[in-house]
Amino acid sequence: MKKNLSKFFVFGIFLSVVLGCSLFNKIQKEVEKTQTPKTLTASDESCQIVVPGNWQTRSDLNDDAVIQAGNLPAELYIVVIRESKEDYGKKADLDFYTNLIRDNFKKTVTDPVLSEPLSVNINGHAAKQFETGGEMDNIKVKYIYTTVETPKNYYQIVSWTLSSRFDANRSKLAEVINSFKEVDAQQSDSQHSNTVNKKGV
Repeated sequence: MKKNLSKFFVFGIFLSVVLGCSLFNKIQKEVEKTQTPKTLTASDESCQIVVPGNWQTRSDLNDDAVIQAGNLPAELYIVVIRESKEDYGKKADLDFYTNLIRDNFKKTVTDPVLSEPLSVNINGHAAKQFETGGEMDNIKVKYIYTTVETPKNYYQIVSWTLSSRFDANRSKLAEVINSFKEVDAQQSDSQHSNTVNKKGV
C-alpha cells in the first residue's frame, strides 16, 4: 500500500510542478463540472458510493476493500472496507470498532495526529468520523476516516489526499463519504468476508 501511495504522490507532485498549483486546481474544477457523477457498487454488492465523474475505479489501493476509487492527477482517493459483525464478540460496538481502527492507523504512519471521533449519521446509519494525518514514505498525507455500523456489518470509509490539498478538498471528500449507502443488508458472508485491516490503508 505504501508503494502504491508513493507512486501516486510522485506523479501528482510532478503535475503540480509542471502546471502550477492554482492552474492545476482550476483545470480540475472545470473538468469536474463537465462530468456526470458515478455510482460505484461494491465488489460484493453490499454497498454503493457516488464519486465525481472524473474519478476512476481502482484495484490497487487496498486488498481488503470492496470499493476503491480515486482521481490520480488530483491525488484524491477513497476505499470502503466491509467487515461482518459475526467476526466480533457480543460486547463489540461502534466505539470499540472505531478505537480498533484508530489504533491500527497509529501503527501505519509516522508521527500520527488524530482528531477525536465525532458521532455522525450516514444515510440513516450510526457512524463515527475523525481526521488523521501523518507521514508515509516521507510524504505528508491527511485522511478522513468514517466507521459505519449497520445491522449486519461494520464499514470503514477511508478517504485521503496530500496534506497541502486537504483543506481545499475536504468538502469534496465529505460529499463522497456521505453518499455511502448499504445496498444489501442481508449480504451473506460466504460471498465476501473481510478481516480487520491490521496493516491500515
